[in-house]
Amino acid sequence: MADPIETNEQIEEAASTWIARREGDTWNEDDQTTLDAWMRASTAHRVAFLRLHATWERLGRLSSLGTPVGIKLEEALGSESQATNAADETATTQSDVGSTPVRNRRSLRSPTTYAAAAALLLSCTAGLLWYLNGDHGSPYESAIGAITNATLSDGTTAVLDSNTRIIVSMNARERHVELERGGIFLSVAKDPARPFVVDVGDKRLTDEGTQFSVRRERYEVAVVVTDGKVHLATPSSPAAAQAHIEAGSQAHTSGTHIEVRPLSALEIQDVVSWHTGHLVFHDSSLPDAVAEFNRYSKKKMVIQSPSLADVRIGGSFRATDIDGFLSLLKRGFPVQVVETDAQITLARR
Repeated sequence: MADPIETNEQIEEAASTWIARREGDTWNEDDQTTLDAWMRASTAHRVAFLRLHATWERLGRLSSLGTPVGIKLEEALGSESQATNAADETATTQSDVGSTPVRNRRSLRSPTTYAAAAALLLSCTAGLLWYLNGDHGSPYESAIGAITNATLSDGTTAVLDSNTRIIVSMNARERHVELERGGIFLSVAKDPARPFVVDVGDKRLTDEGTQFSVRRERYEVAVVVTDGKVHLATPSSPAAAQAHIEAGSQAHTSGTHIEVRPLSALEIQDVVSWHTGHLVFHDSSLPDAVAEFNRYSKKKMVIQSPSLADVRIGGSFRATDIDGFLSLLKRGFPVQVVETDAQITLARR
C-alpha cells in the first residue's frame, strides 16, 4: 500500500519537532542519523527543516536585540526548565532516601515538551514572517506641495496628496489604512481573503480590489471610485448610513448621511487629476479654487472681499503653480493681489 501523502502542515510540524529536539541536550548521533534520513526522504522535508531552522536562528538574534518575539520564546523555554529543575530536586531527594539512581535532569524532557516547543516554533515562525514581510502601523506621509507614491507590502499602490499622512497595518486577516489627514488615490491589489479597509475618522471604506480616491475634509469624507466597488459606512451609526459606491460615482458624507451621485468620465478625470500633479476647474468658484491651491502651499491665499465669491474659474493648472494662478487673476479678473511673507490677500479691485 502506498504511503499516505503528507500535507504541508504535517511536514512543517514534523520539521519544527526535529528542530526543537535538536536544540535539546539529549541529542545524539542516532538522532542525527534519523533526522538525515527524514530529510533525504523528501525535498519538501529538507526545505521545511532549513526554512524553519533559519527562522529559529533569526528568533535568537532578535531575542538578543530585545525583540518581544524572542523574549516570549525564552520565557516559554525558561518555564519548561523551571519545571525540569523542580522534578530534578524531587529525584535527588528520593535518591538520598532510598538510594534510587538519579537520571540526568536533561533526560526528563518528554515528547510533550518537544511538542510544546515545536508548536511554539511554528507560532513564532508565522509571527516572524508576518513581522518581517508586513506593515505594522507603518506611517507614510507627504510634505506640503509634494505628491508621493508608495507601494504597500501587499502590492497596493498609494498616491499621497500634499500634506497627507496614513498609517498602514496588515495581517493575515485584513489590510488596514488609517487616513489621518489629506487625500489618497489607491490601486488596491486583489486579495479576497484579506479585505482592504480604510478608516477616516468614524467612517470606514471596505473593498477587495479597486481604484478609488478618498479625501478627509475636516470631519467628513469624499470618495470617488474609478474601478470596482467600495462599501462606505459609519460603524457606530444605524445600518441606514451605509452605501455601495460603484465605479463612476462620487460620495460625500455629512454626519451619518451619505450622498452618492454618478459622474461623467470627464468629471472623474478632473476630480482625480490631482494625483498627476494638476488641478482642473470647470466654472468653479474662486473660493473653491483657492482652497484647492492652498493645499499645496505653505503660504496661504486669503479672500478679503466676500464679493469675490462670484468670480468663476476654469482651466488646468499645475498644483504648485500658484504664481501662474495669481497672474491669471491679476490679468483677467477684478482681483487685487497683495503678497506678504505671511500670506497672499485677494481683494476686489
